[in-house]
Amino acid sequence: MENRVVVTSTNDKSLTWQIVYSSFADKFLWQIDSGSSVGEAFQIAATIILNDDLFGGQRPWLDDDGDGQFFNDGALAANIYLGGEGFIQTPPPAITQVHPHKTLAENDSSATLWVKTSPSGSTAKLYKVQAVLVNPNFVLSDYQGEATNFDRFEAVYDKFCTAGLWRIFYQAQDTDGVWSEIATGEVQAQGCSLPATVKMDMNQSRYTTTEPLRLDMTVNGQAVVDLYVAIVFPAGYFQTIA
Repeated sequence: MENRVVVTSTNDKSLTWQIVYSSFADKFLWQIDSGSSVGEAFQIAATIILNDDLFGGQRPWLDDDGDGQFFNDGALAANIYLGGEGFIQTPPPAITQVHPHKTLAENDSSATLWVKTSPSGSTAKLYKVQAVLVNPNFVLSDYQGEATNFDRFEAVYDKFCTAGLWRIFYQAQDTDGVWSEIATGEVQAQGCSLPATVKMDMNQSRYTTTEPLRLDMTVNGQAVVDLYVAIVFPAGYFQTIA
């Protein structure tokens, strides 16, 4: 069809991926809302998701010459605007500095993670900064930072126990809900053993005669431990489980 522009978030050979508040559609629509043409918005959003660790090889697709293929396309899309050309809103926040590469000693699992942002300071309309930690085995987990008085957002994370190079992906969000582009930091961990922790749960907080008692115990950590449980009854005698 003549003069038609088709944009998809991925092609027929890759999947669509999304991390928290970040996807091709999110970036593409934000660029459109900021006044970019369809072609400009496509190129910017497609470049952002080239990080295969986050988006798994996703490759967006554009056709504006009617041949049903993404090849030498973009001339028509470069001159199409939605909502008016060059509409400019408040620019998104930006991460201007990330903590330097950190190397932890053996059995040390804690590191202070921080970023500086623009805007910054007590008057900045910045809502929060998020960090996604990627351990050497590429298992993702979310972690929320908190503000400090050093004109930066920082938090101490103490579970760097998988040996190898951890990568941390940061984003900042302003009070209007707009997210910055992703910035990256690194922590080199030597490995450590987590101490054992025990959590005890009972099926009721209070019991009467003939009511069944159930005790659940959860043990976490990487240490080897011997378990010993004692239930002390009001009459003074006790029952042990070992």
